[in-house]
Amino acid sequence: MPEQTTTLHIPRRRGRPRKATPSEPVDARPPILPTELVEFDKLPASAFVREPIVRWLYGNIGRSTLWRHVATNQIPRPSKIGQNVTAWQVGELRAALAEVANAPR
Repeated sequence: MPEQTTTLHIPRRRGRPRKATPSEPVDARPPILPTELVEFDKLPASAFVREPIVRWLYGNIGRSTLWRHVATNQIPRPSKIGQNVTAWQVGELRAALAEVANAPR
């Protein structure tokens, strides 16, 4: 009787692997932050930001945690600005973040 073999499928990682420069260790590099996050204070209140920026603003939380906070009104509800596009208004996020910062502990 022929021996049965099993094949293990290992999914490939998406995107390019990050390269370390030879002069510095990998951990010494600063994290690469999106421009919208670095310049969040410069954005007008009427601007919109997408999910990754909102997740970073709230401490790099996961997607499930983000939507759980939206459901419990801890994070403002996003606006649907296209068929497949959901975004948050910067002014609403600033107000919510200021409320969290001024809340008694």
